[in-house]
Amino acid sequence: MGRCRIDDRQIDSLYRLTPEDFVSARDSLARALRSAGDKEMSAQVKALRRPSVAAWLVNQLARERDDELDELLATGAVLRATQAAVLSGRADGAQLQALTAGRREQIDALLAAARDLAAQADRKNAPLDAVDATLIAATADESAAAAVRSGRLVKELSYSGFGLSDDIAEAVAPALRVVPRQARTAPPAKSARPTKAERSHTTSNKPAAEPRRDPAAERRAAAEAAATAAVRQAQQAVNDALGAADDAQRAFDTLTRDVDRAAADEQRLAGELAAIREQLADSKERQRVARGVARSAHADAERARTVLVKAQQKLDHLR
Repeated sequence: MGRCRIDDRQIDSLYRLTPEDFVSARDSLARALRSAGDKEMSAQVKALRRPSVAAWLVNQLARERDDELDELLATGAVLRATQAAVLSGRADGAQLQALTAGRREQIDALLAAARDLAAQADRKNAPLDAVDATLIAATADESAAAAVRSGRLVKELSYSGFGLSDDIAEAVAPALRVVPRQARTAPPAKSARPTKAERSHTTSNKPAAEPRRDPAAERRAAAEAAATAAVRQAQQAVNDALGAADDAQRAFDTLTRDVDRAAADEQRLAGELAAIREQLADSKERQRVARGVARSAHADAERARTVLVKAQQKLDHLR
């Protein structure tokens, strides 16, 4: 049997690299395996997909911020259970709203960490929106949570009221599969003519009788199928409600940020308006003083003009 020359830990190390470094490291490992004669494993490594930038950032969070990510995923599990309880009337919306707000705070903290990781890798325009959508999907769906926790995402995830937008298997790098090399053995030789025992078995081999019907078992199977369908329908309702709650929370968060910005602008403009009003009042006061000075100057000028006229008349008379 063949022996695997690498293990999954080495594949995990590939997904710690940036998408560009991943390609060169993957191809180098595949060539080494092929040169060593392990063509099956080389082909598996070569087929590993390069992660998107958003997936790479989430993989980094799974390694660098594993405790915070585990807390977020735990919150997601509680959130899903609470949503099911709300739908069945066993919990109220206030608890659900508190959990949703807490999840938002946890995601924002992880997004800040992702922004720092992107800055360290000189990626100024990192797709943090895709990271945000992936983390939300991880809290809304159990399979998405496992995919994010694996640290092997190759593409970002998104979740709507109808569930995950893509097949989860396509978003995660597969585990390595060891292909044993079976020893070649010749098939057992057969006699050209069947033996007496074989002929006897062939002639005595009659079709088996059909099994007897069990109506009770059939009713149980039908009831189980109906119950299974009801559970799936209820789960879909939970997923739909979860997606709607996520959309509503994101809209609420966006509007909250808009309100905060508008309030800050209002406060800034109020300060500017107060300063302008103060300047206006000062200008009006200076205008009033200047008007008095101007009137006094006009009066002085008029008196001087009268003196000038009299002096001119006296001069004319002397001439």
